[in-house]
Amino acid sequence: MPPHTGNYVVFAASPAPGTVYEFHDVGTAMRDDDVDPSFASGPVEMTDDMHPAYREWAERNNPYLRWRERRQEEVLHDRLRQAGLPQDAIENPSPALLLLMKEMRAGWFALYCILDEHVASRPPFPRPSRDKRILAMACMACGHSPTAAARLLNVGSRRKGLDRNHVHRASKSFQNFFLGRSSREFELEFTRSWNLWLATERIRVRAAKHPWLKHYRGADLAHAIDEKAGLLRSLERELDFLGERGALMPYALPAA
Repeated sequence: MPPHTGNYVVFAASPAPGTVYEFHDVGTAMRDDDVDPSFASGPVEMTDDMHPAYREWAERNNPYLRWRERRQEEVLHDRLRQAGLPQDAIENPSPALLLLMKEMRAGWFALYCILDEHVASRPPFPRPSRDKRILAMACMACGHSPTAAARLLNVGSRRKGLDRNHVHRASKSFQNFFLGRSSREFELEFTRSWNLWLATERIRVRAAKHPWLKHYRGADLAHAIDEKAGLLRSLERELDFLGERGALMPYALPAA
């Protein structure tokens, strides 16, 4: 076993109860286990006979799916304007234009189905472990200071917790995971991990001020939010908010 491996497993790979780190660990695990909508998915029509789990998934994802549907229409209209059609002709399409728009939508849907088949046929995209992602993003959020990140993640701990070496090691491991891979893979994982960290932290900071939630910490706080509002639903709202604003920097955090 390499030096300090056991120490890392105890403190970094196993969050201390009641800590900020434990809250992030639960939220990140829930999001990792969730199923994202496919490329070809559209808004789900709600019916009385839906399975409860599918209903919950649809309620969480329908706002995003409706936004994606609206965005596709905006792109379609942009393409028609670029082709020289006046806005009035687009808003009041002739039968021929209606047929063209229908065919354009069908072409995009066919492409999305091909993309879905491609995703389903390839092996799962490799990712750094959950602890590495959380600690590396916390370090970035704290101005690339491992000491400050360890202090933040240890809030709520009643025992010895993370130190700067744990955070530094995780951050280096996160970067080294992508050695020999394309820069695009790193960018995608970095954006995905950072947005989720930021969304989770925004929820935690606000919950700390909520009269019903402010007495909870760590995993207990995550489960209390999940029971009252749905933690995944809350994360989706935050991710949508951040996506609309292109937020990729730590100063998008609410004031503590």
